[in-house]
Amino acid sequence: MTFSSSFWAIAAFLMLFLGIGFGSYKGFDQSWYFLAAAGIFGMGYFLFHNVRMALLKLKQGNIHEAENLINKIKYPNSLLKNHQGYYHFVKGLILLQKKQNGLAIPYLQSAINIGLKNPQDQALAELNLAHLKFVNKKYNETKMLLQKIKAKKIDDLLLKEKVRELEKALKNI
Repeated sequence: MTFSSSFWAIAAFLMLFLGIGFGSYKGFDQSWYFLAAAGIFGMGYFLFHNVRMALLKLKQGNIHEAENLINKIKYPNSLLKNHQGYYHFVKGLILLQKKQNGLAIPYLQSAINIGLKNPQDQALAELNLAHLKFVNKKYNETKMLLQKIKAKKIDDLLLKEKVRELEKALKNI
């Protein structure tokens, strides 16, 4: 279940309000858990939420909204390692959709180097990078990326088909 961005912000402010209100009534030693919850909700919102929501919007095909969400992240290096990988993955895919292939390469390479939690996402990043390397006539790098993809256990039939198409294109060169 995915909550909207307003849910996390409202939850953080509600906990903060309850903490201050309860603290002024009973004392702050009795309300620390509300303030801690507000901090957790706030940190969760700012550290993780935009990356997850941007990935969700991208998977739904809403490129513009995904781009707006991912661009709200001002300090991607402050994200956890896993979320940094997905930040670069989403940025790379958005740039691919906007036909800015040269700018997408470093983002996809960073996503692969950092690593993505989902093997399907990792394979998708590698496949897109392999395609870009193929277009740029870097065939050895394309072959290496395709070997990495084939070594993974992938269930996605479309992904497998695209790998076969790229291998066929490499053989025709």
